[in-house]
Amino acid sequence: MPRTRAGARTRVAVPDEGGGPDTPGALDRSSIIADHSVRHRTFKTLGGLQSLQDLQERNVPMLSIPSRRLVRGGLGTLVGVLVLPLIGSAPAGAQQDARGSAKAVSMTELDFLLGDYTCAYTDLTLEEPTTVTLNWDTKKTLEGKFYEMHLKSPAFEGRWVFGLNTVDNRYTSFYWDTWGNTGTASSPGWKRGMLRFQGPYITPGGHADSKDEFRVVNSDRFTDDAFIRFEGQPWKQISHVDCRRS
Repeated sequence: MPRTRAGARTRVAVPDEGGGPDTPGALDRSSIIADHSVRHRTFKTLGGLQSLQDLQERNVPMLSIPSRRLVRGGLGTLVGVLVLPLIGSAPAGAQQDARGSAKAVSMTELDFLLGDYTCAYTDLTLEEPTTVTLNWDTKKTLEGKFYEMHLKSPAFEGRWVFGLNTVDNRYTSFYWDTWGNTGTASSPGWKRGMLRFQGPYITPGGHADSKDEFRVVNSDRFTDDAFIRFEGQPWKQISHVDCRRS
């Protein structure tokens, strides 16, 4: 998920005024010159809950029987939500969001990243797109709760970590590299065969919004189309990465 380009001496990905969303385009010639880089995010205890007997002794007006059942059900649900993270995940088929309709995101749906990949990284910010070879190697870490990708080339090294945000039922990611790119992003999961991570990044060219769109070709191949948007500017595609299992 490169944010600044591969190649000898290239410019930071600062988009020009033209183009539209998700549209590839060359960068403004006034953009900053930069060396090659590849960019590529309480448990509360329940206190103050009183028994019905305590409330009666304090002359607190009581609810009707049906209303009491609703209150008890609500508190029971709240306790369940708070305690569940402490006792482990629910069965996959039972995990749903607050609406009760969305499938819970799972780390297994990111398994396509695991392993060692050789990637053809095409820099689309240059007047003539240039392709170089990178290694994207990913393994499980922290008892499988996160997947950590090691990105490397002869002149560059980066880390990209993926995990779960179980509160919002989303994937989350954290990125940093040796060329000053850092950022976080999140994803709601797979939609129509595409997994999009989007979030704020800091690049040598300044603050920017970033998004990466993953697509799985087969069990040994996936692609990543990366885009960037600076404040007041449209989205610009900066790279296409085609990764094949080594």
